[in-house]
Amino acid sequence: MYSFFSKIDIEECENRIRNSVCNNFFAKDNLSGRVNSNKHKFWLLKHKANLNNSFARIFYGRMTSEDNGTIIQGNFHLHLFVKIFIIIWFGGLIIIGGYIFLLSILQIILSTSYNIVNPVAGILAPCGFLMFGIFLTRLGKWLSKDGEEYVLKFIIATLEAKQL
Repeated sequence: MYSFFSKIDIEECENRIRNSVCNNFFAKDNLSGRVNSNKHKFWLLKHKANLNNSFARIFYGRMTSEDNGTIIQGNFHLHLFVKIFIIIWFGGLIIIGGYIFLLSILQIILSTSYNIVNPVAGILAPCGFLMFGIFLTRLGKWLSKDGEEYVLKFIIATLEAKQL
């Protein structure tokens, strides 16, 4: 969890973010974001020019008004659609791939036939899909690291904030 303090009031913080970001989530080489003034929540995402990274982490923040300024708190998370995709990917892999993997192991150990294509493929394919899923999520996180640093520096500079 990242925490910042700004001497600027909450309405001005919201206006500064709103005026500094692009409203389009799919903008290229830009800082996208939105502010919900009713709930004092916002999100920020830094895009890279020639890269469409669905696994880039988005800063979701909340502002709280204090007597002498504003407290900004937030953290980086994946987009909800990407979280659902990962759950489906790994859930399907565990259920379907696990079933094929177990049948392949049993076929090799017991020397029986369960009418699956090839027991070696039944072992290697689920392992390959597992490694690919892990690699893809880690690569996306690594590729968005610069964007995360950019967003944190943006909050500090735009809101004249100090990290707590």
